[in-house]
Amino acid sequence: MKKIIGLLLLLTVCFSCSSDDDNSQSPIEADKTAANLVTGIVLRADEFSVPIVLGNPNQLVNNSTVYPNPAPEALTVVDNSNTGFEKFWIIEANEEKVFQETDFEAILNSGLYSETELNLLSVQDGGNLSSSNLVINLNDLQEGYYRIFIKIDNVIEWHNIYKGAPEIDDLMNFWNN
Repeated sequence: MKKIIGLLLLLTVCFSCSSDDDNSQSPIEADKTAANLVTGIVLRADEFSVPIVLGNPNQLVNNSTVYPNPAPEALTVVDNSNTGFEKFWIIEANEEKVFQETDFEAILNSGLYSETELNLLSVQDGGNLSSSNLVINLNDLQEGYYRIFIKIDNVIEWHNIYKGAPEIDDLMNFWNN
């Protein structure tokens, strides 16, 4: 099944890249709900700090908080509902300053991505979790943007994160210009 999905994704990319039309969109630009698209980020130093929103984050957050973001080495995820995490997936993402006027609250929902898709795309995951707090080691990941998907009480939500220790001004300049 993974091979079939991978082949379909590859064919989609190949056909979208073969257009001679200069107005053609990249696959990410064409899909507001692409699993690997980051259109903004929420910076947070700790669980109780005031978040700083950059861009127009395409996140679906109901019951969790992630910090620090950016995360140099480890990411803490807090289950605010205290029901316990079931699973998490981290996928590589591409930052795009597209869809800045999109109302993501109107189009994003917890059933948007399947566990099968997330399993296929994940670069790191974990399951059978019973804790309300997770600390995820990110040392094996390269610096850059990622999305963390979290399953809590049979619902999948996600955050956009940055792994690394960039200058905050650089992130702010990128998203605000």
